[in-house]
Formats: sequence, structure tokens, C-alpha cells
Amino acid sequence: MDNPVLHKADISEPVCFSDSKKTGEKNRIHQLDFLRGIAIILVLFNHHALIPWIQKRGASGVDLFFVLSGYLVSGLLFSEYKRFGNIRPFLFLARRALKIYPGFYVLIFVTLLISFGKTLFSGDWPYSPGSILSELTFTQNYFGGMYVHTWSLAVEAHFYFLIVLIITTLLKMNTQKISAILPALLITVIVLCPIFRTITFNIKPYDFWTHFTPTHLRLDALAIGVLISYMVHFSPKFVNYTGRKSIQLLICGIVLSLLGSGSDSTSAAAYAMCHTCKALGFGAIVLSFLVNQPLADMVKRFTGKFCYGWICRIGFYSYSIYLWHMFIIKYVLGFLHHGEYLGSVDNRLQFLIYFLVSVLWGIGAAKLIEIPFLSLRDRVFKRRAVTLPAFSIRQTE
Repeated sequence: MDNPVLHKADISEPVCFSDSKKTGEKNRIHQLDFLRGIAIILVLFNHHALIPWIQKRGASGVDLFFVLSGYLVSGLLFSEYKRFGNIRPFLFLARRALKIYPGFYVLIFVTLLISFGKTLFSGDWPYSPGSILSELTFTQNYFGGMYVHTWSLAVEAHFYFLIVLIITTLLKMNTQKISAILPALLITVIVLCPIFRTITFNIKPYDFWTHFTPTHLRLDALAIGVLISYMVHFSPKFVNYTGRKSIQLLICGIVLSLLGSGSDSTSAAAYAMCHTCKALGFGAIVLSFLVNQPLADMVKRFTGKFCYGWICRIGFYSYSIYLWHMFIIKYVLGFLHHGEYLGSVDNRLQFLIYFLVSVLWGIGAAKLIEIPFLSLRDRVFKRRAVTLPAFSIRQTE
């Protein structure tokens, strides 16, 4: 490793490439927006039975989100440390809270309000006190909640606290040990998660809430993202080497992600390794996009400028789209089905309606809720870290 000690004075950034340009006052990493767009499109396909082959593999979009989050969120902390020699845990957590909590709690409030109105007519209240409490406390990935998709937000929230705790603890230790301990700890997490999944598979019948959503079974994807971020920040030789091998990385990443997303829960081995396999594949894809600008340009040309631009735009608003898409399924499409407005509509047209409404609703929610709160966040809790490697991130992280 090129930098065995994380020196306070080391504020240089590794050689990393970005298809970034001015969007307002800050830059965007368009490669990562593109991958976020792919992730949310996969999730939208996963929750609609338009194409069974894609629906089965669509859940892997969450694994891609986890890898991206691990990379980006830890990168904020690494950048802060490299510039200032320390991190401010409260500032970091406050900024993360104002990113994810406002939109989430508006979703829960609106859902409860609609449910209350429906109860006045039908008399049936759909949610138990426990499911509401688990949503409000971000423990729905262990106890079940009001929605089937918000479990991943709980995993993210738990990850924020864990990464701050780990890095803060390591910084209080002898810095000579940090560069060895953190990668070793991340690799340990990546190894332990399949072991935990194997144990879970053998002691309990398969269930979504016990085998798919718990944080301790899904941290490997986030750890892979953090490990990539660590290497990109502190090992220029790693960046240069992977830049030369980026085509091989991309091919291996696609193969691994397809293999992992095609696995099922019928055997302990397949269940144990599928998420790690997908995460390793997506990690390779993310890294290949970051270290080789010509490769990213090739993907852009292959996709087409218009399509690439819209996927990036969808990726920019991916959090709000993800947050509200099940609301669209439950209440908007549910209302249309109940009123028999969609009864005779072709399944492809139903998917198109669902897709477009989810995207447009998510963009609207982002502009009404998420972005104003991010502006408030930037005034009240000013960011210390200046950049991630070689590019700036507009405040959507």
C-alpha cells in the first residue's frame, strides 16, 4: 500500500477521472449518476412483472446502491480527514439525517394520512403499531414495516453510524495501525456476511424479513464500496493499475453481477454467496467507471447521448424515486385498478404508466422536499470536506 500512514498533511488526491461538468455551482460525477440511474431502473423492474427475467434480477439494484453509497459516503469522511486531520461525527451524521429523513418522514406521514381517511370509510386500519414504530425508528429491516422497500434505508442509516464509529475509533488509535486495520476490518466484514447468511439459512426457514433485509446480512456490499473508496483515496498505484485493467474489471463485474443476480435461495451456498457476488461485480463496475474516462465515454456513446443523459437525470433523483415508487404502486396504481381503469390495459402500458409516474413523482418530491432541505442543510451544517477524489459532488450525498 502506497500510504501506510494516513498523514494529516496529505491532501493530494489520486489520479481518478470523471465525466463531470458544471451543474450549477457544483460538479456532478456523471458516471456514478448513470450507475444510480441503472440501479433505480432495476428496482422499478423488480416491482413489476413486465419481464420475469429482469424482475428476478431487478433486486440487484439495491446491491448496486449499497456499493455506491459505501464508496461515496466513506469518501466524504476520507476527504475530510485528509484535509483537516480529523472528522466531525456530529456534523457528518446531521448532514446525512437531513438527506434521508425529511423525504422519508413525509412519505410515512402521507401514508398514515391516506390510511386514516380510508379507515373512515372502510373501518380497516392496515398497519400495526409495531410496523409504524419500526418505520419511525429505522428498525423495519428487522421487525417489518409499513412498506416492503424501506428496509434498505434502515441498512443505510445503520451503516452511517457504524462507519463513523469505526473511523473515529481508529483515528484515536496509533495512526501507524490505521492503514492496516481498516482494510482488514472491511475484508473481515465481506467474509463474515456470507457466513452469517449460511448460519441463518440453516437455522430458520427462508423468510424475507429474516434472510434478506437484516443489516448484518447485507453489510458486505457497503464494505466493498468503502474498501474501493479507501484504495482510491490512499493508493495512487492501485488507481493506476486498475486504470490499465479497467476493461477486464468491467467484464468481470458484469459477469459476477449477472451470476449473483441469477442465484436463488434454494441452497445455502447460493443464498450465502449471491449478494457478495453481486456486490463484488458492481464494485468492479464502479471502479472501472471511475479510473478510466475513455471507458465511461465509450459507454456513453454506446448508450446514446439522449438515453445516457436521461439515465443520469433519473440517477440524480434516484433517492426520491426509490422512496416513493411503492407509494405509487400501492395508492396510484391501486386506485386505478380498484376503479377498473386499468383492467383492460395491456401489461406493457401499465408498466409504462407506473414507470413514468414513479419517475415524475420522485422528481417532483425531490424538488419540493429533498432539495430545499439540502439547501437548509448547507446553510446550517456547512460541509468541511472539499472534494471526493478528483471531482466535486453536488450536495445530493
